[in-house]
Amino acid sequence: MRDGLAKAVLVAVQIPGIAWGGLHWSPRPPTTSGPAVSARDWPRYVLTPSHRRVCAPRVALPPGSTARDAAGLTCSGHGPAATLDGDRGRVILDFGREMSGGLDLRVTGGTVRVAFSESLAYLADDCDRLSTELVEVKAPFAIAPCPGTVRGDGVRRVAPRSGFRYVLLRAAPGERATVSDVAVSRWESLPKARSLAPRAVYKGWFASSDDGLNRIWFDGTYTAQVNTLAAGRAGIYFEGLSGLPRDMPVMVDGTKRDRYLWYDMAGPKVLLPLLYGDARTPRNTLTALGARQLPNGFV
Repeated sequence: MRDGLAKAVLVAVQIPGIAWGGLHWSPRPPTTSGPAVSARDWPRYVLTPSHRRVCAPRVALPPGSTARDAAGLTCSGHGPAATLDGDRGRVILDFGREMSGGLDLRVTGGTVRVAFSESLAYLADDCDRLSTELVEVKAPFAIAPCPGTVRGDGVRRVAPRSGFRYVLLRAAPGERATVSDVAVSRWESLPKARSLAPRAVYKGWFASSDDGLNRIWFDGTYTAQVNTLAAGRAGIYFEGLSGLPRDMPVMVDGTKRDRYLWYDMAGPKVLLPLLYGDARTPRNTLTALGARQLPNGFV
């Protein structure tokens, strides 16, 4: 269901990975394992952010970076704004899991360029290319440039082309800029949720004596959550799905990928929200798929 993309040209390419050696995260990433917990402690595994506005828990400086005070960009950061000097003034932010939504940042002084990536291996000065596809689109809607460019003083919003986990901030060559208040302005997934508190989002949940199994279960349900978007914000460039109410929650094929409805969503993937008590999204998704019958009868 590629509404608005009838003229898209998809070219499959191989993109080499980027080696970010020598990164030292501040604060250090949490360990990936822990002791077994009791059933009542299941919220510790939840990846769903507790608020719509989401900050980055960790930051790192690439080798050779001249950036200063970067720790102030994290959730726990206090103190002066980060300073980026010239093209060597670079900072990498890690949001800890896949994000959906635009990025706010306060810039003073020079120009800052903002690149997004789902994987650290593909984070570069240019945004990573929607999986292994280069997409050229002649579409009747605006396409946000990526990387984004922020000029001037004040808070600005940069729209990524898809989901992301990592953000690379760098100053324009020959310029100096200070950056602060960096956060996902509004986590767009689960659009109908009034509260993102674990016990409000999870009407059903899972807990076992195996720490790794618990993490796998909640990683899987978070994937379903982050892929649940309002129809008006779906699509490869957030252009929306025609013919559907803009606020109707549907499950799309990856907040990172093309963000459309596909027939394979009629399988187990679309049923994942039932695990945490969301029956509306599967029903909406199946109804939307069933309404798009092709001339040859395929549904």
